[in-house]
Amino acid sequence: MIEKHGREWMDHEISLAQMSANEWRLGMDDAGSPVDQHWFYLVDTLGSSIQAMGVNRAIFDKLGQMNSGAWIAPEECASEIVSRVLGVESQTKEGQRLLAAAITAYIPQTQAYLVWLAHTGEKDQMHFILMIYPGGVLRPQPILYPGAIIPVPELMANLEAIMSADKAKYPEWF
Repeated sequence: MIEKHGREWMDHEISLAQMSANEWRLGMDDAGSPVDQHWFYLVDTLGSSIQAMGVNRAIFDKLGQMNSGAWIAPEECASEIVSRVLGVESQTKEGQRLLAAAITAYIPQTQAYLVWLAHTGEKDQMHFILMIYPGGVLRPQPILYPGAIIPVPELMANLEAIMSADKAKYPEWF
């Protein structure tokens, strides 16, 4: 029992140091090594907020395979993600758990996930930007990144490129 708690504390401290080095603040449910998680960068373009959310890789991969049969409509999941990110309830532990569940159900059903799989493998660590545009449009975008978590300056450069391309291709989103 002591060994388990010691390892959890160490994983949490490593996560804190890794995220801090990349200019992120550790959230309330982020635990374990950053390498053991898939990362989702939630971007509210209206409120100008960005948060990183780690989801345990083994859990995501297992639930993602179950969700590939689309037993939850992707539109419902997308709506849940948008409302959680934009709402204050996402700041609670329960809100964070529901947000993680919605992401885990949504991502494997997207074309963006298939693109990610085509360029990587199921065992690779995932980095996904989820842009929330005006009107509640949710735009997933995989990012190929070899590290444990994308540093904030690099993420910002990716966000600018994605938004610029989207403004040209989908002006109705803005």
